[in-house]
Amino acid sequence: MPPILNAQLVTKQFGARPLFQNISLTVDEGARIGLIGPNGAGKSTLLAILAGQVEPDSGELAVRKRARAAYVPQDSRFAPGLTTRQVLERALSAAHVDESDSEGRQREGLMRELGGRAGFTDLTAEVATFVDDAGAKEGAVTLFIRHTSASLTIQENADPTVLLDLTSALDRLAPEGAGWQHDTEGPDDMPAHVRSMLTATSLQIPVLKCELALGTWQAIYLIEHRRRPHAREIVLQFTGSTA
Repeated sequence: MPPILNAQLVTKQFGARPLFQNISLTVDEGARIGLIGPNGAGKSTLLAILAGQVEPDSGELAVRKRARAAYVPQDSRFAPGLTTRQVLERALSAAHVDESDSEGRQREGLMRELGGRAGFTDLTAEVATFVDDAGAKEGAVTLFIRHTSASLTIQENADPTVLLDLTSALDRLAPEGAGWQHDTEGPDDMPAHVRSMLTATSLQIPVLKCELALGTWQAIYLIEHRRRPHAREIVLQFTGSTA
């Protein structure tokens, strides 16, 4: 089977100075490739070329038939007033994803899949492992997040679009560019603090018969309120009887 993407001797320059020269690479099925280099080395430009958004000055680029290349900018800028769902819908349209893609998945299915990743990380399995390792029998487990720009919640795990809608709701309640005075770490800094205040920094969940007493459709989530993922630390503590 031919590679998904094949680039040969790709060169790009701005003005008289070349940004990079004669870059060749191949992306095969299942491959994961990272670009490492200092700021200004041309990493973002090369990715944009591979995605077909920027033309190289020379070289050849071949994409396997029916494959689609997409590029997400490092610092995304979205039109004001758009919900998270609308941003995803525009991205799918720009990538020419119709009502059904080549694998037979419906477009709405892709929306659900992508929406479920909108800042929410499911911690349920990790907490259940902690309860098991602690030998917990009857009592309660407490989670506490040691940050002010991320938070915790218990929400539905059956339909990922619930998380998508929750993200849109938080975007509306604490939008960027709303005249915040605090912007030390960027325009998403103060909105992240507000969204953290509106949610929760700690949770307490009963443990019954050695298991978390969560409902059938409940899951424990960490919510990242910054644009880019950060390393987060959560403290877990069990109080009660052990086996």
